[in-house]
Amino acid sequence: MGIKTVRASSQYITKSDPVNLPTGGTARCLMGWFDLVDTDPGGALLAYGIAASNEFSMMIMKAVGDVYLLGWGAGGLIITGADIPSTGLHHIAVGIPDSTHYYYYLDGVAKKSNALIGSTINTPTPTFLQAMKCPNTSYPYYNSLNNAFDLRIYNRLPSAEEIVTIYAARGNDNIVSGLVLRWLLNEFSDGATASGAGACKDYSGNGNHGTPTSSPVGVAAPVKLFKRR
Repeated sequence: MGIKTVRASSQYITKSDPVNLPTGGTARCLMGWFDLVDTDPGGALLAYGIAASNEFSMMIMKAVGDVYLLGWGAGGLIITGADIPSTGLHHIAVGIPDSTHYYYYLDGVAKKSNALIGSTINTPTPTFLQAMKCPNTSYPYYNSLNNAFDLRIYNRLPSAEEIVTIYAARGNDNIVSGLVLRWLLNEFSDGATASGAGACKDYSGNGNHGTPTSSPVGVAAPVKLFKRR
């Protein structure tokens, strides 16, 4: 199961003042399964930081003709061609080993890795953590229209072998070293309204339970994802 959001209704999952997420320029990885319904303009997938100021966000978002994969307040990473995922179910992982480099994996395959251009990453202590909502409230049309399943944040960059394992296991892996957030988003049945403070449980043990906002709904995964707790 997962969560389905509607852009026009500004539906998303949120947690205020999350704890134990990577800050500064330290290593991290954001990942999740997404059934991409809309990639143009697309939208934010998973983000944390200080809204519209300095956030670290994973996205599939088209702006002024370019498709962005990663944003960090002062900069953004553009992807092109075959690096842009098609519509449909994908596992997307974006990570940094330090403040100046990035790695991008799509469906377990390393797509890009390089030095960041223009600015370094320096994420402050976050005041928000959210899924499927653009961190900058001035751009609500970049809220996501896509479906999300099994969202994770690690405080390290998993190895290529680990990311392949996570992709192949479809949620039934046991890669928990450095895991600081895991929203399975399986608390609601298909078509049921998602609601309730902290209803989206964080299975990392950090207690960053998410709150569904503006009544998103549960949705069945198009390919079975195992439920692990």
